[in-house]
Amino acid sequence: MPSKRDFDAVFPGLMVDRRSALLGGSAALLCTGTAPGTGHAATVDPQASAWGEAFDRPPPEAGPGVYWYWLDGAVSAAGITADLEGMHANGITTAMVFAIGASAKPPLVDPPADALTPQWWGLIDHAVAEAERLGITLSLNICDGWATASGPWVTPDLSMQVLTWSDTRATAGQGAIRLATPPMRRNWYRDVAVLAFPWPEALDETSARRHPRVSTTLPLAGPPLARLLDPGNDEDVFDTTQAGQIDVAFDQPFTLRSVTVRTPSPWGYSPGVYRAANALRVEASEDGVTFRPVGRLEYPQHGWQTDLTTLTHALPETTARVFRFVHEPQAPGPYFENYDFGQDVRLRLFSLELSSRPEIHQIVGKTAAQWSISRRTDARDVPDAVCVDPAKVLDLTDRLAADGTLDWTPPPGRWRILRLGHTSNGRENSAAGGAQGLEVDRFNAAAVTMQFDRWFGAALDRIGPARAGKVLNTVHVDSWEASGQNWTADFPARFQALRGYALRVWLPVLAGVPVGSAEQSEAVLHDFRQTVADLTQSAFFETIARLAHARGCRFSGEPASPTYAVDGLRWAEATDVPMGEFWLRTPRNDKPTDVADAVSGGRIYGKRIIATESFTENDILWDEHPAMLKPLGDRHYCRGINRFMLHVYTAQPFLDRSPGLTLNGIGTMFSRTQTWWSQARGWFDYLRRCQAVLQRGLPVSDVAVFTGEDIPNRALLPHQLDAPLPAGVAYDSINRDALVRLARVEQGAIVLPGGMRYRLLVLRAGARYSSGFLAALERLVRAGATVLAPPPLGAVGREADPAAFVAQCRRLWLDAGRQGETRLGAGRVVWGQSPAHVLASLGIAGDLLANDAAGLEWTHRREAGVDVYFLANTGGAALDTEVSLRVTARAVALWDALEGQRLPAPAWRNVAGRTVLPLRLAPGESRFIVLSDGGVAPHLAQAHLAAGQSLEWRGERLVMAGAGEARLLRSDGRRLAPVALAMPPAIELDQPWTLSFAGWRAPPERLTLKQPALWSDLAPDRVRFHAGSGTYATQIDLPRHLLVRDIRLMLDLGAVHAMVEVTVNGRLAGRRWIAPFRLDITAFLRPGRNTIAITVTNTWHNRLVGDRVLPEAERVAWVYPKLRGTKDWLPARDAPLLPAGLAGPVRIVAEPLVDIPV
Repeated sequence: MPSKRDFDAVFPGLMVDRRSALLGGSAALLCTGTAPGTGHAATVDPQASAWGEAFDRPPPEAGPGVYWYWLDGAVSAAGITADLEGMHANGITTAMVFAIGASAKPPLVDPPADALTPQWWGLIDHAVAEAERLGITLSLNICDGWATASGPWVTPDLSMQVLTWSDTRATAGQGAIRLATPPMRRNWYRDVAVLAFPWPEALDETSARRHPRVSTTLPLAGPPLARLLDPGNDEDVFDTTQAGQIDVAFDQPFTLRSVTVRTPSPWGYSPGVYRAANALRVEASEDGVTFRPVGRLEYPQHGWQTDLTTLTHALPETTARVFRFVHEPQAPGPYFENYDFGQDVRLRLFSLELSSRPEIHQIVGKTAAQWSISRRTDARDVPDAVCVDPAKVLDLTDRLAADGTLDWTPPPGRWRILRLGHTSNGRENSAAGGAQGLEVDRFNAAAVTMQFDRWFGAALDRIGPARAGKVLNTVHVDSWEASGQNWTADFPARFQALRGYALRVWLPVLAGVPVGSAEQSEAVLHDFRQTVADLTQSAFFETIARLAHARGCRFSGEPASPTYAVDGLRWAEATDVPMGEFWLRTPRNDKPTDVADAVSGGRIYGKRIIATESFTENDILWDEHPAMLKPLGDRHYCRGINRFMLHVYTAQPFLDRSPGLTLNGIGTMFSRTQTWWSQARGWFDYLRRCQAVLQRGLPVSDVAVFTGEDIPNRALLPHQLDAPLPAGVAYDSINRDALVRLARVEQGAIVLPGGMRYRLLVLRAGARYSSGFLAALERLVRAGATVLAPPPLGAVGREADPAAFVAQCRRLWLDAGRQGETRLGAGRVVWGQSPAHVLASLGIAGDLLANDAAGLEWTHRREAGVDVYFLANTGGAALDTEVSLRVTARAVALWDALEGQRLPAPAWRNVAGRTVLPLRLAPGESRFIVLSDGGVAPHLAQAHLAAGQSLEWRGERLVMAGAGEARLLRSDGRRLAPVALAMPPAIELDQPWTLSFAGWRAPPERLTLKQPALWSDLAPDRVRFHAGSGTYATQIDLPRHLLVRDIRLMLDLGAVHAMVEVTVNGRLAGRRWIAPFRLDITAFLRPGRNTIAITVTNTWHNRLVGDRVLPEAERVAWVYPKLRGTKDWLPARDAPLLPAGLAGPVRIVAEPLVDIPV
């Protein structure tokens, strides 16, 4: 403990320093930030008062929400009340109710509350009443389970429909022709058309018919190599990471036009697609010795539920005797959502089928039956000579009898007959229970209305008008796990109405048959997918929105991509709250493009709140706590999210079991039964303050990047841009609909009705456009927009007037060379230049610039003369830098959402139209910088502080704390003399402490320790494995000379695992849930004897490890995993224990304070 001599030796110098003389001249480079103050300075930014009000008193919609899963019918009234009270205690303001699964046998709760049973409806009533009492709003998914819109009332004819067909050959003079019924699901099928067209036999040659020889240098997995050429083989012929080749040798020359690859299903939730088998290099030879290149099979972009286990690749037409398929192993690339299954590098292969048939390249995705993106087929793959002449397509639909007999005599030649129809896609919600059923037709507004009325509408009817739209106020569409749809009963008529031509003659293209030409076929396929997207938007998304609004409710939803072919942004227009999702420690499941879809879609359509399913996790490790979550959460705030819906709060029916029910280990456990729940209010308050601020104003983005006209499309991540944007330049993605229908130009900026403004529009290379889009682009350019856009490759769909399309292109791109510029009206189109060059020509510099700032992420919002930047250190190292903001301010404030403090910035300056200020952030730390035109507050212009020093406001005083020498420059240009502070020795609390425990079935021991120690290192086992809280208590005598005005006494706890609450003399001094674990306890201390109690809370992990070695009847914890078979989602028996408790060292640090004259 510092003596009076120590104290006197340090503090006389303070009096001299505090009266430092003002000096002229310059100061050293500012290289620091501010620590949180303990008081509030006078308001100097009156225009920011509305923002400050939101920060100080966040509105209910700024509170986080939770996914509240009612699992397996295990729900009780007492549990509902306790759950909602637990949410309310931590400021959670929305609970999203999902009924998940059917009751267990025997049920966990008797009677079980399976969906739609009287018991379930009674608990819905109770939940609504309790939510109303506590001021919590409820959301309800649109169906039982979490995906997507289904129920037992959906009959096969009203379910999602897909096109299906059978394929028959016929020749003149043959007998009766009987057409097989196409494949169907749910024993339901309806015919669409029967079409016939000439088809030479030479186009039907396949390796299965010709029986070539096959050899390989690859190791076999088991079956004989000959099985590789059997299309019906369903065993791995190869399962290897070894390099090698496969040679297929024909006796006579063979013309290769397509290859069909069949593979097993990769591990996961869907059949998927293997990369290695669909990335083989193809070569050809006449003699088996000298080979020439043919091409390469191309691994398509795909979604996490895409089924491409059978995939047909078009190749340049090649005639040869020997074809070689070369496997070149590749390492797993960095995870990219649109290549979900690409992480498996093995070559796994059932069969290869070589064919002379001309095929549309990777047709499955191009018909929207599955979500995938691949290149267009071109004339190299399919020459015009082998395409079906549309004039020769015969419509025989009315010749088909009910038994499949075709009343038709083929003309001379060989004919191919397609019987096309539609059937249910067969998908239903596997996570459902009592209301499981087929997914509803997304193109049928009446069927969607039925779905709404039978589930969400029924709930509104039951609770009555007083609570409908007020307590239960949101219908939600969650993760899209219903596969694709590409047909409905009246699809042809609606296609013609939208696209302006009849689909009938082009129907063979949907079966992969090129008609007219490769170019014409791909154009029709684009128009087809665009129609799928348009119908889904109008009949599904817009219908749900209209129905919800008619009942006084809102609509929230997640993107349909990457499992369903739509415009990846347009769905957001129909929602009131667009949502994405992000995952914790689960790279393969993370959804960065989902977040980008929601953010860009929400922004271009003017949505104030953009939410996410947040912190979902695959395989809970039971070590999760708020400090672990904060950097990931801050990163998503910087990406544009402003409300977290926490995943997952599983309903806990029991009051006497913990931790209780989980979603079979999926999701971070946000629950009243979590060990740290009662200690987490500080984290929840942090979320509320951040979200309150980030929901105000408008985001500032300089650039809009066009997603393109092809369907499907999605928001673009930074690595997908043709060229990187300059540092500090933010962008959003923008779609065709917003540019064509909503955009206008003001003062050179593209402006949208919701208020977003973009100075530069960027189009990507290699794109194709429609005449409608080019007309909108020309309108915007003539009005003053600047567009960075390479010339297009051509038209994306069928154009009614191809010559007019060419003329449009020539107006926009006068010289289609590698680089150029076209000026039209008040604007211009530029190509062949970097975004940095074009932005510089517009006078646009980076919005936020900082050196040596790895890990710094940020976002910027603006409203009514107030600019608010949120900055977060999401890296693992401390940041000590200077930030330059593209705003000239008269008032600058720093808001700390962790502490709930709003204080003027101690040091900042205006330089060349920018505001420059220091920034020092510890790992995981964040700040709001608020700039306004309010009155100028006293401040420094520059400050060079030593490490550990800080400047902060205490009321109207600017004070400096911490040891070292500081060099300071006032805002009037006068330099302060160097200010030097020394620190008295710290008081080391390496003395006896008591340790007692609290929490679920806590150990009864009261231990005496020589000094703080982790209880995870102590005996007996019930202490070592304890999950909950432990309170370390001690007493200390403090001399009166330490308790003076110009000293603050900081309690430094050292290492804490994982959260802490401190009381001093029986008064709460503070809580800390993230490092550094330091608190100012000056106000709570008194001369003489003081009692300090430090309560530390850990996670469930250690207790569950300990329970592994105990008989079930003796276990302390009770966990119910579900939905993944019998796998026990508990830590392994030999899992290491995590540090738990207070490791220290614990010290009281006396920090001198000195006034800084400003």
